[in-house]
Amino acid sequence: MPRTPQSASPHVLVVLAGFLAFLIQPVMPGTPFASPFDTYGFGGRGMAMGGAVASIVEDYTATYYNPAAFAFTETPEIAGGFVYGETNLRLNGEKQDVPLIRAWQAGATFPISRGKLRFFKLGVGANIPTSPVYKPVSQDAKEPHFVLYNNHYQRAEINLCAAVKILPNLSIGGGATLLANLDFPEKLQWFNTDETFLVAEVPTNLSFFPLAGIKYKPTDSLSLAAVYRGKASADLVPSVIFTSSGEQLVPDVAVFLINFYKPHEVLLGASYAFGDKWIVGLDVAWMDYSKMQTPMPRYEFDVPEWIREVLSMINAPPPDFHDIFVPRIGVEYLINKHFSFRSGYVYRPSPVPDQTGINNYADSDKHVVTVGTGIEFFDPWKLRKQPIIIDLVFQAHILEGRSMVKTDPEDPVGDYTIDGEIFLGGIFFKHIF
Repeated sequence: MPRTPQSASPHVLVVLAGFLAFLIQPVMPGTPFASPFDTYGFGGRGMAMGGAVASIVEDYTATYYNPAAFAFTETPEIAGGFVYGETNLRLNGEKQDVPLIRAWQAGATFPISRGKLRFFKLGVGANIPTSPVYKPVSQDAKEPHFVLYNNHYQRAEINLCAAVKILPNLSIGGGATLLANLDFPEKLQWFNTDETFLVAEVPTNLSFFPLAGIKYKPTDSLSLAAVYRGKASADLVPSVIFTSSGEQLVPDVAVFLINFYKPHEVLLGASYAFGDKWIVGLDVAWMDYSKMQTPMPRYEFDVPEWIREVLSMINAPPPDFHDIFVPRIGVEYLINKHFSFRSGYVYRPSPVPDQTGINNYADSDKHVVTVGTGIEFFDPWKLRKQPIIIDLVFQAHILEGRSMVKTDPEDPVGDYTIDGEIFLGGIFFKHIF
């Protein structure tokens, strides 16, 4: 017969208490569920046009928006910029501790002009946060938290791509996005009672997901694009050890925690240039959030059956997120050959269902309004023939008000409301050689 809690030894009870403390303590790294580029964009022009540029951009930012597009570039370029944002996300009217957005962005393209490789191009784009890549925060599914915004801008993201023009009006490209988890302590100690310890060794890891794209220009005015961004799911697998007075109490516990999730994404885009002044872009992306697993710990270990039964009672149920379609529209108006105005709009529905049970993933539908400018400066001393381009961008992310109503009137969290805003600005410099 399975052992009952009443017949458990004191050491086993201490182990159980320690493991429960491990599951709820706010010392594990945050669980970001979107990449910085997916949420805010990359580069001044794309960010100012709401990201609706998969069929438009042909510079370094195509390493994210469409890795096929920079095959149309003819000269090398290098660029960099800085992004800063304030978060004001609220639960029941109270502002939550969601980190600031501060990051450097940079990129370059390198056309190759030798022999048979003359149509082959290389590109790189990067988002490097100014703050640590990890910031330990609680991500207990039972505690309300903004799962799609917590901590995900504290992540280094690097795109490495190649593109080739296979016809004068058709290009293909591909590559990978690298996501680095850096500078996290190798060992963490959660529990210390009567010389009983729970220690976890947390490895540094590196994850990546594939990128692929096509760009087709049937006319000088019309451009079409298709982009695929692959799923990435990075897990931490700590080796957890319970000891008492120097002796190990139970076999090692394997704990699996998702610290990053990026859904599959398929995007279709089109743009049309109205003369020499106006260009309008429209993108629609499908994002496969229904495959997301719970961010709560999953564990494997060999202990008596009754302990597994008790632990299973505190497991969070699956998040049951659903797939979403994200439409984007962007407009650029060329005032003159040195100055342009840009604007865009994004509607991003929430993949999070109503939180009627014990899960409390806070999120709501979002409206994103973007504006920006592009300015070209030529070297007055004429040492360089090509201009330096400065891009300025501002974004406002508005979360609709949403109420989460619990089915259980005695739910420990109870009903709550969600709303908020995120305001973000950036400045970028680009030089064409």
